[in-house]
Amino acid sequence: MHPAKIVRPNVFRKPEDVLNKFTATNYTVPPNSYLYVGKVLTAEEMKDGAAMLLNEGEKMIAINTNLRSSLAAQITEGSYIDLWLSAVAKEDKKPVIGPFLEKVRVIGTYATSSQKSRPTTDTVTRNSSDEQQPVTIGANVVPQTILLAVKNEQIALIQLAEKLGTIQVAGVSYKDYGKTTSATDNGLWSVKGMREWMMAELSNTFQVHETTKGDDR
Repeated sequence: MHPAKIVRPNVFRKPEDVLNKFTATNYTVPPNSYLYVGKVLTAEEMKDGAAMLLNEGEKMIAINTNLRSSLAAQITEGSYIDLWLSAVAKEDKKPVIGPFLEKVRVIGTYATSSQKSRPTTDTVTRNSSDEQQPVTIGANVVPQTILLAVKNEQIALIQLAEKLGTIQVAGVSYKDYGKTTSATDNGLWSVKGMREWMMAELSNTFQVHETTKGDDR
């Protein structure tokens, strides 16, 4: 216990402000030391804390993105996205487009050098005497990589989609986050149909044989 006037303002003062949080990377708390603001973070605030956001049974996988595929940098950590595949059938060369995964949770968005994309709550201010000078509010850093929380079978679908064509991202309304995912089918495409096509293309491209002991085929 210390008098408040000798404690620096960047020191946490309440246990609830630090409980269930994490120390920043390479930051060690010495015995009897204070805990400082900026050194104790939530998993969302840590640039290397994405794995802590995984639920039991989930894995982490990355997909490449840019200004267009990140929906003008509006895909941010904690949002949900649908993944579509845009490909060309090998046999008849016809375009194939459709969703193969729905409501995939984003657990991280990163720019160059693992820089974490800036959330929309940040504000960029400018000191200028010119009243006409524009002020950017909620500026986002365009991510180059999106980290997703998925199951094992979803990892296989994402990797297969990358081999067959191009993965496109569609944003999901926050009002639909808690709703049960159902296979979309409007007569033109369906999640189930797209997955069946992907697996058929896989079987036409690769042949996997069971092997017995001593069989090197």
